[in-house]
Amino acid sequence: MFSQNTQRTPGIIPWVLFFVLLKIKHIKREAKSNKKKGSKKIMDLFDLNNNEYAAKPLAEKMRASNLDDFIGQKHIVSPNSLLRRAISMDRLGSCIFWGPPGCGKTTLAHIIASTTNGNFVKLNAVQSGVADVKKAVEEA
Repeated sequence: MFSQNTQRTPGIIPWVLFFVLLKIKHIKREAKSNKKKGSKKIMDLFDLNNNEYAAKPLAEKMRASNLDDFIGQKHIVSPNSLLRRAISMDRLGSCIFWGPPGCGKTTLAHIIASTTNGNFVKLNAVQSGVADVKKAVEEA
């Protein structure tokens, strides 16, 4: 039914592997020459050339920076809402945001942090433990 092709054409994977190995070899050679010269800077594959904006995830680049650009949650951030008035008067107390992924918790926290003069501690429940929470409470 189908003809069997016994002759294989080379794919792209060997070429990619070749260039990665070549880049690693170049980096090692450069590191050796920098070591001989006494230079402390060693380039690696993850060097950003001081361009931290390019390293940010797309969600971070596109994040709203003020309440007017914030989309969704109109019942919380509408012009006459309690939260919006508290933010504008810089009289916001402690807040804990809870909700499903993608509902705007982090974006709202960033907006509040940049708008008000309060002390903000960013904690992630997955990466932070009880000791981190106790430390943040003691500092507050």
